[in-house]
Amino acid sequence: MTTQQPWTFETLAQAGRATFEQILCHNPPPDPAQLAGYVYKGWNDGFITYLTGRKFKKCFWVDGDGGHGCNLVIMYDFQEYRGEWREVSLFGQTLKAGYYDIQEVPQASGIAEYVPYQPLKLLNYNVGRNTWLNLPLRTIRDVVALPNPDDHELVLGKAYIQLLPLSLVFVSYFVLGMREPLAADFAR
Repeated sequence: MTTQQPWTFETLAQAGRATFEQILCHNPPPDPAQLAGYVYKGWNDGFITYLTGRKFKKCFWVDGDGGHGCNLVIMYDFQEYRGEWREVSLFGQTLKAGYYDIQEVPQASGIAEYVPYQPLKLLNYNVGRNTWLNLPLRTIRDVVALPNPDDHELVLGKAYIQLLPLSLVFVSYFVLGMREPLAADFAR
C-alpha cells in the first residue's frame, strides 16, 4: 500500500508515473457495485491524449450482465486536471466515446503487461456496443485500482491499446474523481 493517504484528485494527478505504478501494483481493485450509478471526471496524463482527449467523464452502471460503462466527450480547456469538464453535445445528446465492460484482469491470457495487475479490474472496450465511429476503441484496455483503499471516490487507471493478440501498448495513466450521481434518465 502507498504511504501517503488520503489522496485527492489534485494530489494524485500531480504524483507522477512512478507513484501511479506503485499504486496500481499494490492497491486493491474497485468494486463495480460501488462505482455503479456514478459519473467520474477524468484526466489523462499521456502526450497522445492531447489528440484523443485529455479530459473525459466515465460513467458506470451494473445490470444483469455485470458492470459496464462509457466515456463522455469533454471540451478541453487547457487547464489539465483543473478547470471545468464541459460535455460536448450533438443534436442535444452528450457525445459518448466508447463503451466497456468491467471484468477481472485475465489470469492466463499470455499477455505479459497484465501480470503485475492480476488483482485489479479491467475496463474492456472490446464490446459489441462500440460500432461505427467507436469501432477503433475496441482496442482499449484499462486496468484500475483504488488509490485510497476502500474509498471509491477516487480511481487510478492505466490505459493500453491491444494491437496484437498477446501484446498491449501503453497509452497513459488516468485519474478519476469528483464523482457525481449518474442522472436517472441517462441513456445507456
